[in-house]
Amino acid sequence: MTAAENLITGNPDLTAIYATGEPALLGAIAAVENQGRQKDIKVFGWDLTAKAISGIDGGYVTAVLQQDPEKMGAEALNALNSITSGKTVPKTILVPATVVTKANVDSYRPLFK
Repeated sequence: MTAAENLITGNPDLTAIYATGEPALLGAIAAVENQGRQKDIKVFGWDLTAKAISGIDGGYVTAVLQQDPEKMGAEALNALNSITSGKTVPKTILVPATVVTKANVDSYRPLFK
């Protein structure tokens, strides 16, 4: 939060914060709330949390990229099984992230109760 607080204080015309990862996103949300800047700073970030959902509901968290750790794990196990069976695996295995916004946040609420 200190970094985000300093960023906001040092840049009074700031209109957006992009936070990479849950700790940075939580810090950015807290800093925006602490400084009462929910109406003029939009927050974007990675890794949805209950606090990020509250920010989406409040209109100041605009979008959060949500990774799919279950799919990541499944793909890793599939690759491991292939390798141990003597098969080759692709150099890159893509697991898409979902952009969570006000339009689709409801389907994620049960995960964060």
